[in-house]
Amino acid sequence: MNNPNDILQSTYANRISYSGPNEDSRSELKALNINKNDNILCVTGGGDRVLSLLLGKPKKITAIDLNPCQNYLLELKKAGIQELNYEDFLKFTGILPCNKRLHFYNKIKHHLSKEAESFWRENTKTIKRGPIFEGAFEKHFKLISTIIKTIRPSKIRTLVTFKNIEEQRKFVEQKWNTPAWKHFLHFLTSESVFRLFLKDPGFYQYVPQQVSIPEYLISRMDHSLMNHLILENFFMTFLLTGKYNPEHGLPLYLEKKIIQQ
Repeated sequence: MNNPNDILQSTYANRISYSGPNEDSRSELKALNINKNDNILCVTGGGDRVLSLLLGKPKKITAIDLNPCQNYLLELKKAGIQELNYEDFLKFTGILPCNKRLHFYNKIKHHLSKEAESFWRENTKTIKRGPIFEGAFEKHFKLISTIIKTIRPSKIRTLVTFKNIEEQRKFVEQKWNTPAWKHFLHFLTSESVFRLFLKDPGFYQYVPQQVSIPEYLISRMDHSLMNHLILENFFMTFLLTGKYNPEHGLPLYLEKKIIQQ
């Protein structure tokens, strides 16, 4: 299903596929060296990349996506940032517990386009559950985190608390990277599993046949575990625990120290 018209007529274009960030915005900002004269073209995705790139203060960002639902999600987050305070926005998106997300939605919906407001009116359950965790990609990884927490609960509790990279490396080498874990991770990251849960028609479109997705993902995970504190890595924290830690690691545009600058 590579034809854009076929994709637009499929269920893929009627759901949110990506609701949160999975990019390293710090590296992107550093590599692009954005300034006030730059016009940026960016894939919308979950909207978080767009919002983080704004920290470079470009002249303009144009966000595009073949799936219109992704643009509606960006509108929703943008509206929340415009109308809500910091803590309420974290509650509204799902990062912090909340039982009044529909109240927040009614407070911000006047910022939305007619198309976006119509979409969210039909998807209030997504808002009530916390939209940042409601994409197909995020649901898939929340399922993975549930499985991992079931089979390695104490190890995860330990891994996400290290404040010293040398101590974390030692734990990973001696306790975390067992042969059984590697085999299990290879299964979880296999193409068949991704296709079953994500159903993204373009997910493997440009992957060379000689590239093993599981081996690549596992190698990148190992690199992250050995070089970056999980406590400060929002994506690894989400992958292992199914949520973000609002005190230590959040998407770049939501870090309190960044906002206060």
